[in-house]
Amino acid sequence: MGAAHQKPKAAANHAPIRASALGQRLCQRAGMKTRKRIPSTNAAPTSIYGTPTPLKGAAQISTPDAGTIQIKPFDISQVKAISGAISAANIGMTPKDDGKIITLKLPMMTQETRQKLAKQVKDMAEQAKIPIKNARHEAMKQGDASLKESTVTEDQHRKLKDDIQKLTDKYNKQIEENLKKKTDEVMKA
Repeated sequence: MGAAHQKPKAAANHAPIRASALGQRLCQRAGMKTRKRIPSTNAAPTSIYGTPTPLKGAAQISTPDAGTIQIKPFDISQVKAISGAISAANIGMTPKDDGKIITLKLPMMTQETRQKLAKQVKDMAEQAKIPIKNARHEAMKQGDASLKESTVTEDQHRKLKDDIQKLTDKYNKQIEENLKKKTDEVMKA
Protein backbone atom coordinates (compact mmCIF):
# COMPACT_ATOMS: atom_id res chain seq x y z
CA MET A 1 0.00 0.00 0.00
CA GLY A 2 1.14 3.53 -0.66
CA ALA A 3 1.84 5.94 2.16
CA ALA A 4 -1.44 7.77 1.51
CA HIS A 5 -3.47 4.60 2.20
CA GLN A 6 -1.75 3.52 5.43
CA LYS A 7 -3.67 3.80 8.66
CA PRO A 8 -2.08 5.96 11.36
CA LYS A 9 -0.51 3.97 14.19
CA ALA A 10 -1.92 4.42 17.67
CA ALA A 11 0.41 6.02 20.17
CA ALA A 12 2.05 3.58 22.58
CA ASN A 13 0.52 5.33 25.59
CA HIS A 14 -2.92 5.68 23.96
CA ALA A 15 -5.54 5.58 26.71
CA PRO A 16 -8.21 3.01 25.82
CA ILE A 17 -10.95 5.54 26.55
CA ARG A 18 -10.30 9.28 26.68
CA ALA A 19 -11.48 10.64 30.02
CA SER A 20 -12.56 14.06 28.84
CA ALA A 21 -14.92 12.71 26.19
CA LEU A 22 -16.37 9.68 27.95
CA GLY A 23 -18.06 11.55 30.77
CA GLN A 24 -19.47 14.15 28.41
CA ARG A 25 -20.66 11.78 25.72
CA LEU A 26 -21.78 8.66 27.57
CA CYS A 27 -24.18 10.62 29.77
CA GLN A 28 -25.45 13.12 27.20
CA ARG A 29 -29.16 13.59 27.07
CA ALA A 30 -30.34 13.43 23.49
CA GLY A 31 -32.67 16.31 22.81
CA MET A 32 -32.45 17.41 26.45
CA LYS A 33 -34.49 14.41 27.61
CA THR A 34 -34.21 14.20 31.36
CA ARG A 35 -36.47 11.34 32.38
CA LYS A 36 -34.49 8.67 30.57
CA ARG A 37 -30.85 9.30 29.87
CA ILE A 38 -29.74 8.16 26.46
CA PRO A 39 -26.03 7.55 25.99
CA SER A 40 -24.42 8.91 22.89
CA THR A 41 -23.25 6.35 20.38
CA ASN A 42 -20.34 8.64 19.51
CA ALA A 43 -18.54 7.80 22.75
CA ALA A 44 -14.77 8.07 22.94
CA PRO A 45 -12.66 5.41 21.23
CA THR A 46 -11.49 2.32 23.07
CA SER A 47 -8.47 0.27 22.10
CA ILE A 48 -9.55 -3.11 20.77
CA TYR A 49 -6.63 -5.36 19.78
CA GLY A 50 -4.45 -2.24 19.55
CA THR A 51 -6.80 -0.41 17.18
CA PRO A 52 -8.73 2.68 18.35
CA THR A 53 -12.42 1.80 18.05
CA PRO A 54 -15.46 3.90 18.96
CA LEU A 55 -17.22 2.43 21.98
CA LYS A 56 -20.36 1.90 19.86
CA GLY A 57 -18.23 -0.26 17.56
CA ALA A 58 -16.99 -2.36 20.46
CA ALA A 59 -20.10 -2.68 22.59
CA GLN A 60 -23.85 -2.39 22.76
CA ILE A 61 -24.87 0.56 24.95
CA SER A 62 -28.30 0.62 26.57
CA THR A 63 -30.24 2.32 29.36
CA PRO A 64 -32.50 -0.15 31.15
CA ASP A 65 -33.72 2.65 33.43
CA ALA A 66 -33.18 6.37 33.99
CA GLY A 67 -30.27 5.88 36.39
CA THR A 68 -28.34 3.07 34.71
CA ILE A 69 -26.16 2.62 31.64
CA GLN A 70 -25.23 -0.88 30.53
CA ILE A 71 -22.33 -1.59 28.20
CA LYS A 72 -22.21 -5.08 26.68
CA PRO A 73 -18.98 -5.62 24.71
CA PHE A 74 -19.33 -7.64 21.53
CA ASP A 75 -16.17 -9.50 22.56
CA ILE A 76 -16.47 -10.59 26.19
CA SER A 77 -12.68 -10.67 26.54
CA GLN A 78 -12.74 -6.84 26.36
CA VAL A 79 -14.99 -6.36 29.44
CA LYS A 80 -12.09 -5.83 31.86
CA ALA A 81 -10.26 -3.46 29.48
CA ILE A 82 -13.33 -1.27 28.93
CA SER A 83 -14.24 -1.36 32.64
CA GLY A 84 -10.69 -0.42 33.62
CA ALA A 85 -10.63 2.44 31.13
CA ILE A 86 -13.90 3.83 32.50
CA SER A 87 -12.46 3.65 36.03
CA ALA A 88 -9.29 5.41 34.88
CA ALA A 89 -11.37 8.09 33.15
CA ASN A 90 -12.49 9.41 36.57
CA ILE A 91 -15.97 10.42 35.39
CA GLY A 92 -17.69 10.14 38.75
CA MET A 93 -19.11 6.67 38.17
CA THR A 94 -17.70 3.33 39.22
CA PRO A 95 -18.22 0.57 36.67
CA LYS A 96 -19.37 -2.82 37.93
CA ASP A 97 -19.01 -5.84 35.69
CA ASP A 98 -20.21 -9.40 35.95
CA GLY A 99 -17.79 -10.67 33.33
CA LYS A 100 -20.24 -10.03 30.49
CA ILE A 101 -21.89 -6.62 31.07
CA ILE A 102 -20.54 -3.37 32.51
CA THR A 103 -23.06 -1.40 34.58
CA LEU A 104 -22.77 2.29 35.44
CA LYS A 105 -25.06 3.91 37.99
CA LEU A 106 -25.60 7.58 37.18
CA PRO A 107 -25.49 10.00 40.11
CA MET A 108 -28.66 11.94 40.93
CA MET A 109 -28.82 15.45 39.49
CA THR A 110 -28.33 18.25 42.00
CA GLN A 111 -30.45 21.41 42.05
CA GLU A 112 -27.48 23.31 40.63
CA THR A 113 -27.20 20.84 37.73
CA ARG A 114 -30.92 21.15 37.07
CA GLN A 115 -30.64 24.96 36.98
CA LYS A 116 -27.75 24.73 34.50
CA LEU A 117 -29.79 22.39 32.28
CA ALA A 118 -32.79 24.72 32.48
CA LYS A 119 -30.54 27.59 31.35
CA GLN A 120 -29.25 25.47 28.44
CA VAL A 121 -32.83 24.68 27.41
CA LYS A 122 -33.67 28.40 27.50
CA ASP A 123 -30.60 29.20 25.37
CA MET A 124 -31.64 26.52 22.87
CA ALA A 125 -35.13 28.05 22.69
CA GLU A 126 -33.67 31.50 22.04
CA GLN A 127 -31.46 30.08 19.28
CA ALA A 128 -34.52 28.41 17.72
CA LYS A 129 -36.25 31.80 17.51
CA ILE A 130 -33.47 33.39 15.43
CA PRO A 131 -34.37 31.68 12.10
CA ILE A 132 -38.03 32.58 12.68
CA LYS A 133 -37.10 36.20 13.24
CA ASN A 134 -34.90 36.19 10.12
CA ALA A 135 -37.64 34.60 7.99
CA ARG A 136 -40.15 37.19 9.26
CA HIS A 137 -37.76 40.03 8.41
CA GLU A 138 -37.13 38.66 4.91
CA ALA A 139 -40.85 38.11 4.22
CA MET A 140 -41.69 41.64 5.40
CA LYS A 141 -38.94 43.02 3.18
CA GLN A 142 -40.31 41.15 0.17
CA GLY A 143 -43.84 42.38 0.98
CA ASP A 144 -42.61 45.98 1.13
CA ALA A 145 -40.81 45.54 -2.19
CA SER A 146 -43.99 44.16 -3.78
CA LEU A 147 -45.92 47.19 -2.53
CA LYS A 148 -43.32 49.57 -4.00
CA GLU A 149 -43.46 47.74 -7.33
CA SER A 150 -47.26 47.96 -7.21
CA THR A 151 -47.66 44.18 -7.60
CA VAL A 152 -49.91 44.14 -4.48
CA THR A 153 -52.44 46.61 -3.18
CA GLU A 154 -52.18 48.26 0.22
CA ASP A 155 -54.93 46.00 1.54
CA GLN A 156 -53.12 42.90 0.28
CA HIS A 157 -49.87 44.21 1.79
CA ARG A 158 -51.54 44.78 5.17
CA LYS A 159 -53.08 41.27 5.07
CA LEU A 160 -49.70 39.80 4.10
CA LYS A 161 -48.02 41.54 7.06
CA ASP A 162 -50.76 40.27 9.40
CA ASP A 163 -50.37 36.70 8.09
CA ILE A 164 -46.59 36.85 8.48
CA GLN A 165 -46.97 38.09 12.05
CA LYS A 166 -49.53 35.37 12.87
CA LEU A 167 -47.15 32.68 11.59
CA THR A 168 -44.27 34.20 13.56
CA ASP A 169 -46.38 34.29 16.72
CA LYS A 170 -47.55 30.70 16.15
CA TYR A 171 -44.03 29.29 15.91
CA ASN A 172 -42.68 31.42 18.76
CA LYS A 173 -45.58 30.19 20.92
CA GLN A 174 -44.68 26.57 20.10
CA ILE A 175 -41.09 27.24 21.14
CA GLU A 176 -42.25 28.85 24.40
CA GLU A 177 -44.56 25.91 25.16
CA ASN A 178 -41.74 23.44 24.55
CA LEU A 179 -39.42 25.58 26.68
CA LYS A 180 -41.86 25.55 29.58
CA LYS A 181 -42.45 21.80 29.26
CA LYS A 182 -38.72 21.00 29.17
CA THR A 183 -37.89 23.43 31.98
CA ASP A 184 -40.57 21.86 34.18
CA GLU A 185 -39.25 18.39 33.29
CA VAL A 186 -35.67 19.38 34.16
CA MET A 187 -36.61 20.99 37.47
CA LYS A 188 -38.75 18.07 38.72
CA ALA A 189 -37.14 16.21 41.57
